[in-house]
Amino acid sequence: MDVFGQLLEIQDDDEEHEFSKTLAFDYITQADATFEEIEEALANKDLDALSRKGHFLKGSSAALGLQRVQHSCEAMQHFGKRRDAHGEGPEVSDDEALARCRALLVRLKKEQEEARTWLEEFFAAEKGE
Repeated sequence: MDVFGQLLEIQDDDEEHEFSKTLAFDYITQADATFEEIEEALANKDLDALSRKGHFLKGSSAALGLQRVQHSCEAMQHFGKRRDAHGEGPEVSDDEALARCRALLVRLKKEQEEARTWLEEFFAAEKGE
């Protein structure tokens, strides 16, 4: 909430929060596309792409203060580099890294859906819907 609150504060003086609303809904669209790319990378066993997509979505999530999604994306980034969720430890095999990514994707999708619901409800409440 701290990061999201700061985002609301730095935007223009629009009471409808159009700036942050646009950012949030652009993020949702971007995240949906990135999840498709992650699934494709998993199907192709492309660990480098998984790492890049995790890194990409981590930054977008962080910008909106979606910390659970951000941390899971960071783990995906590290798993794609054949490391543990914190980017440490000995390198694991490609198969082990892919298994970690597959398992994480289940959790990440759930976290993303929760974030989407929260954002949609926040902006609906702001609008008085």
